[in-house]
Amino acid sequence: HLKENISKSDIRINGLFGILELCEKDGHFLNDKYRDFKYRLDFFEQIPNKHLNKGNYDFRRDFHLMKEVPDFANANSFYEKLSILQLSYCCLLKIRQLALKSTKKNNAKSNIDAFTQWMVNDLGLMLGIEYKLAMSVLGGRTEFRKMIGLDDKSSSAKQKIKGSVWDIFHSRYCMHNTNISKHLGENISAYFVTNDYNLFILLSKYSLTGILDPGDDSGTTSWYNTDFDYPHLDDDFLEKSTKKMLNLMYDRLKVNFQYDKKKIDNMISTMEKENGML
Repeated sequence: HLKENISKSDIRINGLFGILELCEKDGHFLNDKYRDFKYRLDFFEQIPNKHLNKGNYDFRRDFHLMKEVPDFANANSFYEKLSILQLSYCCLLKIRQLALKSTKKNNAKSNIDAFTQWMVNDLGLMLGIEYKLAMSVLGGRTEFRKMIGLDDKSSSAKQKIKGSVWDIFHSRYCMHNTNISKHLGENISAYFVTNDYNLFILLSKYSLTGILDPGDDSGTTSWYNTDFDYPHLDDDFLEKSTKKMLNLMYDRLKVNFQYDKKKIDNMISTMEKENGML
């Protein structure tokens, strides 16, 4: 069905996000694996429907290389190249660090306040999606524990967190129409579609309160909305924390944020140790 719909329209496949995630292993980017995925997607677009539907094809025999895909520079981890991934990774490590100490109801409010102040004082940036995840995990929504690998062994948790960070980045990028339009060279009204139920709930259960846009292409456009479905939190706390977050986000827009790689690397190293990942 996908092939038929593509054939009848001008839709183009851009599998870059999915491919990048699959080609990351142990802090290195696997260029050979990346090229193999990219060439197979190109082949999917090239092959006529009648041959695809009948299975009458052989990739190695029938694929014609039009342009070779170059290596990523130095084949280093793209996690280390994209600042927003590192910042988001920091946030999820912090959420897990707090949750490991306690996810009980009597600690929920203080944990959320601690996370908020950590974003303000240490990270220096307010990230709305990550804040919503912190509210969910620390506020008693147990289904979100797996996004930070809270019940996994430390070695598995690290990979689980990286996967969640990538999913958040993917969703943030695809919901930022200005950003994606700039990079694709055309005006785009983007829709983000996912079969990840937790990610869907994290992004969709909103009652719009405000939109805060820094007006650049940093990928950190933030909105904050109120969802009152947290077992450990009462309505009064949620209303106050929502107003507090909106004010903090507004104040941060007045500050010229400068990404400090050395600082963030040190924070990651410290929190990985505190999460038992090193």
